[in-house]
This record gives sequence, structure tokens and C-alpha cells, in this order.
Amino acid sequence: MFHLVAHATLSLNQQHGLFTGLAQVVRSGVPLSAGLSHVQEGIGSRHLAESLGRMSRAITDRGLSLAQCFSTFMPGLPPLFLALIEQGETGGSLEYSLQEIVSIIETSQARRRQLISAMAYPCTVFLLSIFLLPIPLAFSSGWPAYILAVLPWILLLGGGIIYGLTLWPRTHLNDAPALTRDRMLVQMPFIGRLFRKIVLARFARALGAMTRSGFPMDRALELASISAGNRYLRIQMLMTKEAVSRGACLSDELSRLPGLFPPSFISMVKTGEASGQLDETLSSLGSLYETESQVALDTLTKMLGPLIGVLVLGMIGYRIISFYMARFAVLDGLL
Repeated sequence: MFHLVAHATLSLNQQHGLFTGLAQVVRSGVPLSAGLSHVQEGIGSRHLAESLGRMSRAITDRGLSLAQCFSTFMPGLPPLFLALIEQGETGGSLEYSLQEIVSIIETSQARRRQLISAMAYPCTVFLLSIFLLPIPLAFSSGWPAYILAVLPWILLLGGGIIYGLTLWPRTHLNDAPALTRDRMLVQMPFIGRLFRKIVLARFARALGAMTRSGFPMDRALELASISAGNRYLRIQMLMTKEAVSRGACLSDELSRLPGLFPPSFISMVKTGEASGQLDETLSSLGSLYETESQVALDTLTKMLGPLIGVLVLGMIGYRIISFYMARFAVLDGLL
């Protein structure tokens, strides 16, 4: 769910340091070519430092813009970032565009930290239970039986890790698996509500930034749908973008997608269109859904802990009872 703001060779922390430094350079009025050299000195990545050096020389020697340099020397940068930088340079608001990029990265960093923190306890309990629950089997049937009980789980975990590191990233490059996966994520009965809130928060925040920067609505919808990180939403936005470019109201077109956009979202967009403050309304919606997704994730985390604890305790109790019942059966046979 976090690939939208991840460069092929840059971590989120490196991206944050890069754009924070660039925003400070623009704010201080230092020329970009010299400012890139200053940012280069504080970057720990050799690859990134070399790219910044090439960008500084390209600005000085060839007169390239910052957006052209990023698209040439860092082609893996998200399209939303490139568009914001280009629009900022054209409209004279580059500092604001860079600050908006920093805000997007910080939001992604916070959500990633929250997700890791939320899953740490359940994953730890699950891993411990894999190795602890079969221990009574070792006393009753020997250690070979214990190994046979644990081995399938180890193979399953290993397969999941291999899939996550190799096959899962490739689904981003293949339309059909990505579309199926993303549609399932937002349409699942319970957990789908959480994913849908996250997707809507990204979409609203990006669309608000685009409209505030002066992008045409059809272009803003295209970039916002990419930034949402959901291929299903992106496909649905194709028809919406075409209709809006022909003069249709955004709220009317979003109402044709009830599976993605709830009535409250559409109502607020309609209010923003009527009041002429669509950009502020979308930014408020982004903040609202970010808060709701955080609350939903916290609730899910609080529910997972007790549920997994009860499940593990029940399995331990079952193992202990089974162990002693087998012993009692042996004693009854002897008597």
C-alpha cells in the first residue's frame, strides 16, 4: 500500500531529506544549482549524491528546469511529485510545491510506522505460538513429531516472505493482478473499509493539492488517482476524467461510483464545488479520512491483541488437555 512515494533506489527517509533540503534552499533564495550542491553534501546515499551533482551541472550548463532534471536523472519519482514541481516552477510557487511533497512523504512515513507498530504484537504472538504450541507433542510423541508439526508453518512463512519480496512487487507492473488485488482490498467486508479510507485520504489530499496549484481538473484527477495507490480506483477515474473534461460536475461523476465514494464524500465535494472552495474541501476530506483510517487501524489493533491472546490460550489449553487425556487413557488401559 506504500509504493506511491517510494523511489526505486531511495527510501522514504532519503526522499524526505532531499525534498526538505530543497524546500529550505528555495525558501532561502539560494540559486538551485548551488542549493543542490548544498543538499548533496548532507545526503548519505552515494547514488543520490551523484544524481544531485548531475542535476546541478545540468541546471548550470544546459539550463534545465528542476522538473526536467528530476525526470531525467530520477525517472522513478512519482508523477505527482514531478507535476507539482513543474507547476510550482511555472506558477512561481515552487516552495509551496516542495512543502506539499514533504507533507505527502511525512504522511506516508507516519502511516508506515503506525502499521508496523500495529502489527508488531500480533505477529510476535503468532510466531511464538508456532514454536510453543507443539511442545507437548514433543513429550508425548518425540521431537521428530514436533519438527513435523512446526515444519509446515515454517515453509508457509518462508513462502509468504519469498512471495512478498519477489512476486508481490511485480503485481505493480502487471495490470491484471494489480487490478484484481486492489479491487479485492477495497471491497472486502470488514478490512476493506480501512483500505478504502486510506485510498480516499490519498486521493482527496492529492486532488486538493492539484487543484490548489492550478492544474486542470482532468489532469488533477489523473495524478490523484495514481497517487491513491489503487489500480481499481485509477481505472474508474478514466471515465470520470473524460466526463469532467467535457464539463460534467465532479460530484455527479463520483456519485456513479458508490462502491468507492461514500455519500458523505460526494456531498462535501458538491458543497466545495458550489462554494468555489473545492481545494480546501478536498484537503479537509483528506485530513478527515486520514484521521478515520488511523482510528480504524487503532481499533483493529486493539481487537487483534485480545483475539490472538484468547486464541493462543485456547490452543494451549487444548494441547494440555489432550496431553493429559492421552496419559489418563493409558492408565485406564493398565488398570
